[in-house]
This record gives sequence, structure tokens and C-alpha cells, in this order.
Amino acid sequence: MDAAIQEPNHKRRIRRLPKEPIISDFKIAPKGLALDFYDPDWFKNLSPAQQNTIPNRRKVALLPNANESLLPTGQTHPDEKLKDTTFNRIYLDIHSAAYAPPNGDEEEVSSGDEDDGKEEGEEGEGIDKTGESSDACDDEFFEEGDAGDLYDPPANFTDNEEVDDGDDDEEEDGDDDEDNDQEDSNGELIGAVHDDDYDEEMYGLDGEAQWS
Repeated sequence: MDAAIQEPNHKRRIRRLPKEPIISDFKIAPKGLALDFYDPDWFKNLSPAQQNTIPNRRKVALLPNANESLLPTGQTHPDEKLKDTTFNRIYLDIHSAAYAPPNGDEEEVSSGDEDDGKEEGEEGEGIDKTGESSDACDDEFFEEGDAGDLYDPPANFTDNEEVDDGDDDEEEDGDDDEDNDQEDSNGELIGAVHDDDYDEEMYGLDGEAQWS
């Protein structure tokens, strides 16, 4: 505990962004989506455990002809208005046929039976989080915490909200001026000073105050 306080960066991994963006080759399929959102050929290459844990095999979202599910409003297929339970009862078996294995034997494996290759309490080999990669080149990476121009907007980018805000400010200033110049029922400005307001009892004819 004391050592961690004295050296807070001791176990912190150094992260530096590459100057040229690199598309990651490691892609994880989203879990829990309807069965027909996944490609059948890709699905058949999965292990039985993955086939049961990645998709929601009790739900479909599209018609057998997916183009009929993407029609604009007013031209939608009548079955698109059905409840999910009714829609699944009609089309789940139809879609499931495309995802069935070629031999027809399907092994049901629960998510808890999947072996991740590690036993409980077993820890992997430690990783040096403070050191840099041996093949890392300073010319290819920014300094830690620096993103360069990776997140800068394009040169022709225009923020329409700022332009609109400027117009709104001018309109609001105009409204404030109109509100300040309010008139009474006689057409005179409220708060204007008139000669009739001069108090002769408090001030003499020469303009000097009679009481101090």
C-alpha cells in the first residue's frame, strides 16, 4: 500500500497513439442480438459454446427476405406490425434452418461449460507495463497524452450551431431594447423625468435644498 502511494505510476501501462491510425484486426462479435443478424456461414464456424452464447437463438428480427423489412413507412410488410412473440413463433423456425449444422446434430452447451483454458487461481505470466515495446519507434507514435491532429475536425468543417447562436443573440439583444423602452397608456416612456416632478417644497426657487 505504502509503495503504491510512493510510486503511483509503478504499475501503469504506457499508452501512446500511433501517428497513422491502424485498423484493429481483433474484432469481437456483439452478443445478444437476434439470430438472423449473424451471417449463417460465420455462425457455423463457431464452436458449439459460442453458438449458444453469442446470438439470442430464441429471437429473430427480420423477415426471410430482409429487404421486405427495410421498406419505408407506408409500405411495410403486415407482419412487421406483429408482436415479438407472434413474429418469433412464425419465423424463428424458418431462420433457424439456415443456421443448423450440416449433419443435423447440434450440441447444446451452456455458457458455464465453456473452458477458457485457465484453472481457478492460475495467473498468467506477468507483463511489464512500464517498459516500451522493443520495436517501438518515437517517429511513429505521439508522446503519451498527445493525440496530435487525430481528433481535429476537417478544414472545411463549419459548426452550424455557433452560427445559429450568433443570430439568436442578436435577436435577443433587440428584444431587450424593445422591453426597456416601454410606454404607458398616454404614449410616454415609463421612468422618464419631467419638469412637473420638481419638488418646490423640498427645494427653494434658487434650487438650493431647504433641509440638510
